[in-house]
Amino acid sequence: MDEEDAEKTAFITPWGMYYYKMMLFGLRNTVATYMRAMTTIFHDMIHKEIKEMYKKGGRKFGFLNLGELGCLPALRMLNPPTKNGCLQEASKLAKLHNLELNNLLLGMHKRLEGFTYSLYDFNRSLKLRMNHLSRYGFKEGKKACCGTGRFRGIYSCGGKRPVKQFEGCNPSLVYQIHFSFVM
Repeated sequence: MDEEDAEKTAFITPWGMYYYKMMLFGLRNTVATYMRAMTTIFHDMIHKEIKEMYKKGGRKFGFLNLGELGCLPALRMLNPPTKNGCLQEASKLAKLHNLELNNLLLGMHKRLEGFTYSLYDFNRSLKLRMNHLSRYGFKEGKKACCGTGRFRGIYSCGGKRPVKQFEGCNPSLVYQIHFSFVM
């Protein structure tokens, strides 16, 4: 895989942002193939965790889907400087994840007696706020409140990270996105 394409495979975990250096399945249908692989891996893990809580008496669960990950400042900045939109590859992965999450929950609802859930449509809610900033009291929706680089997409707030330089919020603006990885 070309180095410039590796960043398009980026994914975020609580421990940091990672990307693949090699795709074993080639570049054909990469997003769909990747999502199927992740679904297979995480489906069992999510299913197992929910079933454990169910066995202990849990019957009501709450979930939220993903927003357009490609619109996070940290991922948006991976686009070339001439392209300021969202990183479409990441947004496609989030969309596929949301479909699979919905399918998983519907399946569990059918199989587990008394299993009920609420799925908050975070994606739709976020899109509404991004497309109508002022209606929701925001003035800035593309760059992070705190960080450095394009869209302040490098999380460096507080100077406690490897990159010490950062820009803070302009107090007169109300930001939709506070940090580079958080919506």
